[in-house]
Amino acid sequence: TKFARKIGFLPLFFYGRWKIPFGIPYPKKIHVVIGQPINVPCEGSDVCNESVDKYHKKFVNSLVELFENHKVSEGYGNRSLKIM
Repeated sequence: TKFARKIGFLPLFFYGRWKIPFGIPYPKKIHVVIGQPINVPCEGSDVCNESVDKYHKKFVNSLVELFENHKVSEGYGNRSLKIM
């Protein structure tokens, strides 16, 4: 979390077999889309659960929106996104 706070965002990493980055050695295409940043105000060390829930909900909603907006053009038109 210190790294994420220092750079201003939390990077998401994708990995494949044996934790090798970006799905190597699987011979499959990876489709990456990047959405708008979510502005989260600094609350210092006094972060409340409601604030975490609020921005987590925004993040998940943004992921769903990105998937729905790009699934047809990336060849996933018949699939649905399930976030667990």
